[in-house]
Amino acid sequence: MTKKEFIDLFVEELEIENTVVKPETQLNELEAWDSMGHMIVIGLVSENFDLKITASDLKALQSVDDLINKIGAEKFESE
Repeated sequence: MTKKEFIDLFVEELEIENTVVKPETQLNELEAWDSMGHMIVIGLVSENFDLKITASDLKALQSVDDLINKIGAEKFESE
């Protein structure tokens, strides 16, 4: 999965509308970035990357790029 494909899946899973999401997008600016959103992202990461992250991990992240780096940028295919 490329980073763009991950961001597209992130947007789809969180049902984000009318917002362009880029790596530099601040997570706390997204309406869907709440406790339910955290649970969705935990499942998304677990299912696609076989990686366990916690709600505490997510609360420490500032941007979409921080999330990608938490997963591990090396786990993404080149675009």
